[in-house]
Amino acid sequence: MPDLEATGRDVVPAAGRGCTGPSEAGPEPPTLVVYDAPGRGDVPELCTRLRGLLAAAGADEVVCDVGAVARPDATTIEALARLQLNARRQGGQVTLRHAGRQLRELLALTGLCDVLPLSAGSADGPQRQPEQREQPVGVEESDHPTDPVT
Repeated sequence: MPDLEATGRDVVPAAGRGCTGPSEAGPEPPTLVVYDAPGRGDVPELCTRLRGLLAAAGADEVVCDVGAVARPDATTIEALARLQLNARRQGGQVTLRHAGRQLRELLALTGLCDVLPLSAGSADGPQRQPEQREQPVGVEESDHPTDPVT
């Protein structure tokens, strides 16, 4: 018996690599769930489901939940980029939810961080804040008349 993913009112069989789950109705944008790292053969099915979500929901955004993608690679990035391309051709966009550290690093390495934006739930762990540095007290730098000008 196949694995089942229950979300909201729908129960959808999880058929394996690259399988997508149901969309969410209501104020949240529809969700496309990616199980495992999708292969090149999974891209047409993912794009078909994405187009269906955009058309059925009348949405301009689809959230792609990639939390189950444990070992992303170049093929994963290509599949996600193709999803974004298909969404933009229909006047929509894809945002990634639950992107792990490795996937975020691959997006940065390939320069696709702006092409495939992350949703708020994509950071694992607390966000780092820049360290606050105190200004040195009592130290002033000034030019000395005998210093050579460089």
